[in-house]
Amino acid sequence: MKFAIEICLDDTTTNELINVWNFLHEGGLAEPQTTKRPYMPHISLVVTPNLDIEKFSDITREVAQRHSSFSLLFSHLGLFRSEKEILFVAPKVCNPLTELHLDVFNSVTNEGTN
Repeated sequence: MKFAIEICLDDTTTNELINVWNFLHEGGLAEPQTTKRPYMPHISLVVTPNLDIEKFSDITREVAQRHSSFSLLFSHLGLFRSEKEILFVAPKVCNPLTELHLDVFNSVTNEGTN
């Protein structure tokens, strides 16, 4: 089983991305996307196959307390083609996102999570 720390998006952005998914589905390029699917639009900061859930929860809480919310600009749209088509939007790299990603990575690595 895989575990992840992810950034969730605001409702407006989430709904806009679901609309794009549905548009691509109508064109035969992607599976339909709804708010009832298990994977909502998000940004993955770290994915790991093993972890101590209590420790991981503490890490997530501590990292979140060290960072303020920030705006993101999504610079392009892409599609992973596999058994399931996965739509992705890539954020433009910015200092707050890089700092958050680095903090999550270092915090997880320092705790010995693979």
